[in-house]
Amino acid sequence: MLSENMHEQDDIVRGDRTQTPRHSAVLDGEDRVNEIYKNHKQLPKPLYPGQILHLEGFPLIKAVEVNPGHLVFCYVEPLPLDDDTVPLSMVWIPGGSFMMGSPNSEIDRAPWEGPQYRVTVPGFWMGRYPITQAQWRMVARYPKRNQSLLVEPSLFNGDDLPVESVSWYESMEFCDRLFQQTNRRYQLPSEAEWEYACRAGTTTRFHFGNCITNDLANYLGTAYRGRIQYCGIIKTAPVNHFGVSNAFGLCDMHGNVWEWCLDCWHDYEGAPTDGSARLGNLTPSGFNRRILVAGLGPTIPGSVGLPIASPTPLSEMTTISVFGWSSPPVRLYRLAGVRLTFAFVPSASSPILK
Repeated sequence: MLSENMHEQDDIVRGDRTQTPRHSAVLDGEDRVNEIYKNHKQLPKPLYPGQILHLEGFPLIKAVEVNPGHLVFCYVEPLPLDDDTVPLSMVWIPGGSFMMGSPNSEIDRAPWEGPQYRVTVPGFWMGRYPITQAQWRMVARYPKRNQSLLVEPSLFNGDDLPVESVSWYESMEFCDRLFQQTNRRYQLPSEAEWEYACRAGTTTRFHFGNCITNDLANYLGTAYRGRIQYCGIIKTAPVNHFGVSNAFGLCDMHGNVWEWCLDCWHDYEGAPTDGSARLGNLTPSGFNRRILVAGLGPTIPGSVGLPIASPTPLSEMTTISVFGWSSPPVRLYRLAGVRLTFAFVPSASSPILK
């Protein structure tokens, strides 16, 4: 439940080694992630910074400290072209179960956010940040698979800004080209994978608590139901601009750009409970619509079908077309971006730790 005073920030604590705000929800999430590892049969829990894990055919995997005292496994996929290389950081999301959707008691809950149901998600790798324009530019120059890609599709320009204004089909082409280059099957996340990864063991509206401010995410603060009176950055922000990670080590999961999911638009009745995407479902209007999650940053005049810029709470990560939170998979959305997953599942005997 939301606090009556949306400005309350007394659940913020500050780590000894960082000035980044840490909320009690994040700390609770870290405790929950530690519990997940007790039953996790895929990769071991990282024990110390710099710990190395070897998996056959993989880049070097290292334990990195994403929050004070909290570690995740991460690898860097080099994206080469000619004499240049751009890194792509992937973090390990240990598999587990969670309640998808929002409870009936949540303030401002919409009817399409339920009924809640339990989903069990296998472990997978996920991009620590949304795909940047430098990364997109590199992959867009790889050999064509099914369709052409614009090298510079974004409205706002900058190497470290998230790519935006890309369609679901273009995002899938990006994944295909990356697979051809790396021989790793990168893809868009399912909606369940995305929500599980974003929550990172928490049950609050955002992964850092029930409140949001513009020192935590890029959004137009005055637009969030009129309850928060802060001014956002009136453009997309560089990835990791806020230095806020959830318990899985993921950044920028709220605000900035929307992120495409693999799923077609659907309600929760009969939805998969194994973390997989729901495909092939048509809306009553007959359009094969795809799901957008995360949240919108700056206001863009002339955007097609988008609401006024607002963060998307965890309770609103399911989408509905009337608000522009699902979309035909063509390029209509000015701030639709990409975050990748890689569904490699190692066996318990495959890692070699050092």
